[in-house]
Amino acid sequence: MDSQRTHCRLAKNAPAMQIVPDGSGKLRLGTLIRLPDGAEVEVCGEGYNDRTTKVIWEGSTYYVFSNDLRLDRPALAALWAG
Repeated sequence: MDSQRTHCRLAKNAPAMQIVPDGSGKLRLGTLIRLPDGAEVEVCGEGYNDRTTKVIWEGSTYYVFSNDLRLDRPALAALWAG
């Protein structure tokens, strides 16, 4: 997936659910925050459903709503099609 990562900006101040490892190394949902309008994020994977995308912002990983990204839906779909 690394070769398919792309950078984009958030279209607006957007809610994001942080993804953090627990004590055993498994991923769990962390704090719900709002990422700032225009924040540059790196798309790094699929979301937990078809409306979300996994991104990295300032070294942390989050799920955000795909429609909050300034990346057209066909380009985002192409990332997952490989």
